Amino acid sequence: MKVTPFGKASALALSTLLLVACESEDEKAKTESVDDQKLLSLVQQTNHSSGFPPIFSDRLWGTEYVQQGTVRFDTTDQIPLYYVSIDGANPPAVIANAVASMEARLGDIFTDFTLIAEDLTVYRDESKLPENVYNGKFNAETFKNNHGIVGGLVIAEGTGFYSKQYGDNPQSMCANAAIEPYNGSLALVVDPATATYSSETLLWANMGNGQCTWDSDIVIHEMAHAMGMFNHLDGYFGSWSTTAMDVLDTIYGNPAGTAFSSLVPQR
Repeated sequence: MKVTPFGKASALALSTLLLVACESEDEKAKTESVDDQKLLSLVQQTNHSSGFPPIFSDRLWGTEYVQQGTVRFDTTDQIPLYYVSIDGANPPAVIANAVASMEARLGDIFTDFTLIAEDLTVYRDESKLPENVYNGKFNAETFKNNHGIVGGLVIAEGTGFYSKQYGDNPQSMCANAAIEPYNGSLALVVDPATATYSSETLLWANMGNGQCTWDSDIVIHEMAHAMGMFNHLDGYFGSWSTTAMDVLDTIYGNPAGTAFSSLVPQR
């Protein structure tokens, strides 16, 4: 599937279909390792946008970025990590454990959580309940300015996009990666000089829609989407898996922009 042209409405519809956390993958695939050739093919399958998410080289909805190799967060410095709650509380263990599991494999790539206190429900369309969709009031620049932040990865609870347009089962749309809360859209700006996300890129891992259950594997799953595993891996993604971690490690264990044919597998 391809988003043509790179329009907001098209990107929303496509990302909603692709960023839903999988629930029904075969258990064998969860722990199965694949050979190097298959691993590298999966890296290209998931990290090359092929139109989704739309990637731009100057600003969102601006000039299309022509992808030649991997794209991801810049890890020259740690990736800023934020947790938003109504009272500025620490993230629960289910989220903290997910981050710890990722760093056990990828290294100390995240900052400690910066805690943000904000009532995100003001961005939910209350007229559409029990659907969990945005009301168009969120502004990323205002949010960043209000909290003195620039870019990075935000984790929030209860903000997962759920629309009956894409199915009646809220569990099948329990969490997603997006450009804002309650939204199903993902789009990126990539610096052509480094093949890394723009320093102003702020992405969201939206966990739960108020009508579903999720665990640390699904937290990792959605963080991985935001980090560059855009598309699901047939049979190898699930909530999370050994092969999925190998794929993410290969994306981050090679310099950003490395041609897919030149990647060194990481395990």
